[in-house]
Amino acid sequence: MKVTSLLNSFFNQPLDINQGFTQDHEIWRHTLRRFVEQEILPNIRDWEKANTFPVSLYQKAADIGLMAQGYLLELGGMNTPNYLFDVITAQELAKIASPSFVKTLMSHRLPLMVLAEQASKKIKQKVITPVESGEKVLALAAKEFTPRLNVDSISTCAKKEGSYYLVDGCKMYINSGMNADFFIVLVKIIGSDEHSLSLLLVEKGEQGFTQAPLKLAGGQCSDTAVLSFNGCKVSEENLMGNEGGATVAFSQCFCMERVIGASSDIAYGQVCLDELIGIITNKGKLGGCANAEKINLIIVSMTEKIESSLEYLYQCIGRISEGKETTNELMELRLLAKETMKYCIDSSLSTLEGSVYIRESLVERMKNEISAESTSGVSQDVWGELLV
Repeated sequence: MKVTSLLNSFFNQPLDINQGFTQDHEIWRHTLRRFVEQEILPNIRDWEKANTFPVSLYQKAADIGLMAQGYLLELGGMNTPNYLFDVITAQELAKIASPSFVKTLMSHRLPLMVLAEQASKKIKQKVITPVESGEKVLALAAKEFTPRLNVDSISTCAKKEGSYYLVDGCKMYINSGMNADFFIVLVKIIGSDEHSLSLLLVEKGEQGFTQAPLKLAGGQCSDTAVLSFNGCKVSEENLMGNEGGATVAFSQCFCMERVIGASSDIAYGQVCLDELIGIITNKGKLGGCANAEKINLIIVSMTEKIESSLEYLYQCIGRISEGKETTNELMELRLLAKETMKYCIDSSLSTLEGSVYIRESLVERMKNEISAESTSGVSQDVWGELLV
């Protein structure tokens, strides 16, 4: 039976200098891979059973530069923002095969970028260093219990009173919802332009602000919570940018969010392909596999989808680097990557049949988690829905 070698997995291939990768990228890849193998993979199953992971992991991640990766040095970052570093980070973390865990560990990534671009100097000094050092946790609070996020559907409101905002409303499915110390909260400000949305920094422990854990069918390590605001008093200094500035803030992060999301989904597809090849080449675990010819066709198809998605990802990154308009391409990339991931998950499950349920399969775990997200509303596309 002709089965593609695991050596062909992009996880095992050297980084392509033709795509712009350098020795610095290779060093970061090995540093992060070692961290995942030593600190996360030996513990992830126990953490999932406990429905949590130790907060000390944030500081361990900070020790290798993960929490500061991608930010300017003057903001405490470890390098100049570079999309290829984010691709590597997404790929290496995908090997954990726990999307909710990754989203929670990296819950700071995009809101910290919003804060770095929009917050006052005082707020930056208060939040950025503690978050990048792993001492504090930052999360985005945008999702609500609604089929689609838009200006009309956002019910969390803020009313200006003197030098404060009084916030009322509820946010659902928030990653790092219990452990986060700071939240960038999407609100509609009463009295401002009815077609605009704003962002406020809210700290844990503020009067009128409560957090409640939310257990989901999947995502045992997501630290998911419901956030409730009942007359929560927030200083006007905590406004990100200007009133109505949420769209601007999200648009500044749009490229990064699309690249990270697509990179993760493509990598999850590769995880599925690698596991499929690993199982069927182990003669003792062929189990209920279909015939050899069919398996080979499926593997070829999965490989082609992963390679074409990866190629389009690098094309989009190239266009971004050249300063070209990429909004439509990035939306297409995100959809293509999701389709690739879903195809690889479904193809692996159907090919292996009962084999994945006999053992603790990576693909089966991802299938359960992603299915739970899609049915609960956790997978709301905040950036896509608010900007397009």
